Amino acid sequence: MKKQRKEALGQGIRALLQDIDKDNNQPRRAFSDAELTANPKTGVDQISLDKIEVNPFQPRASFDEASLQELAESIKVHGVIQPITVRVLKTGKFQLIAGERRTRASRIAGLTSIPAFIREANDQEMLEIALIENIQREDLNALEIAVNYDRLLNECSLTQEQLANRVGKSRSNVTNFLRLLNLAPEVQQALKASSISMGHARCLVGLETFSLQEQYCKKIIENGLSVRDTERLVKQQKTSNSTSPKKQEISAAWVEFRSIISSLTGAKASIRSKGKGKGEIVIPFTSENELNEIIERLDQ
Repeated sequence: MKKQRKEALGQGIRALLQDIDKDNNQPRRAFSDAELTANPKTGVDQISLDKIEVNPFQPRASFDEASLQELAESIKVHGVIQPITVRVLKTGKFQLIAGERRTRASRIAGLTSIPAFIREANDQEMLEIALIENIQREDLNALEIAVNYDRLLNECSLTQEQLANRVGKSRSNVTNFLRLLNLAPEVQQALKASSISMGHARCLVGLETFSLQEQYCKKIIENGLSVRDTERLVKQQKTSNSTSPKKQEISAAWVEFRSIISSLTGAKASIRSKGKGKGEIVIPFTSENELNEIIERLDQ
């Protein structure tokens, strides 16, 4: 049994919830009370809503009231089409694994019970299922998906490869979402508010500093830049940054020596470091007469 459950965990949420929607090609339908109690082959039990507790690992903090009301109206007409999934607690009550939105809407619709699959699941599996189900919501933005991926990696001790298998995505897809967490807070807010797209964000995450990310994010929003435009701008910035000479820091002793040279020659000398102890002394002059004066000062 333990081995079978471990294998199932590697196959995504459908495997975790086992036989929910075995055949996605078949139209779903509501289960009648008679069918649920008389036909155990359905694998579904009718459970009192009063005996169902919320999932403490539920990552979804808010539910749209208008959307819940719409679902409640549908449930009044058609019933609960897809059963929820629960586990049995020692108290004899049930705890939601998946289906909190359906449960809330059923209460609004005035139902007293709801069809449910009863499964065994420990706390680790509960958290994993809740996070994966949350990821599969259609209304999640890219940053919310990234946060859920990060929680699955850290709280469920998964590797990126295992995470990719769980959510049915490629590893590169998972990596691209996780990189969004390296964006500046201001840019993350813009992504969350849909002021910029996932494509824009992927361009910005390649910039070295938060300051640059925020600067280019403002350009995108203010000028309505496309992802292609943003790619071009970021590429230009990187090219410019790589070709511009980098200023090398010089030691305090060199700074003092530069001051001595400037005092001796009467010109504003400079010392340029080339790394590894190498460098050059530059003494500028604007005319041949000025050069001769510098030479005379050095001779003295």
